[in-house]
Amino acid sequence: MRDLALLRSPPLVTASDVLEGLPPSTRYVLRGGTEVRAAAEAAFGVGVAPSACRALTRGERSALWLGPDEWLLIAPAAEGPPLGAQLAAALAGLPHSLVDVSHRQ
Repeated sequence: MRDLALLRSPPLVTASDVLEGLPPSTRYVLRGGTEVRAAAEAAFGVGVAPSACRALTRGERSALWLGPDEWLLIAPAAEGPPLGAQLAAALAGLPHSLVDVSHRQ
């Protein structure tokens, strides 16, 4: 009989000539409507794609489309708390959700 725990374990992947580890990053999941997307674009400095399965990048920042009203905003780890405060200020008064998920993986 097969060991079910082994089937549920993620595969072990190590760095190689093909795979390269990425540096730590700050990540926020943003949810909201059109006004939220526009305010986030202005504060984040990167376009936030309105269409499916798109990612936009400028410098070391990226915004990835996760769903019709959900995006993953990625920036260097050193920008963490200041970036969160900047986004929160830009989104104040708009119905939205902004969650720091930098340490979830």
